[in-house]
Amino acid sequence: MHCPDCYSQRLVKNGFNALDKQMYLCKECGRQFVLDPAKTAISDEKKKLRLLLGFEDMLPQVVQSTRDGSRQAQNTASLVM
Repeated sequence: MHCPDCYSQRLVKNGFNALDKQMYLCKECGRQFVLDPAKTAISDEKKKLRLLLGFEDMLPQVVQSTRDGSRQAQNTASLVM
């Protein structure tokens, strides 16, 4: 087992990630990684979709804050809507 960046074998266990996979920390370069990553990189299209869905979840709060008259909420609402 070695670091994917510097190929050092000076590794220590470093907790678990969100998918319950063992994380490792390289003592040479500081890289944190899992041995067998389950996911690939997130595409730009999926990132945009997640961002839009996040704003969609916030929309009711923004609308309510706007009704309450908060200037910051009104500015946020104009950006979101």
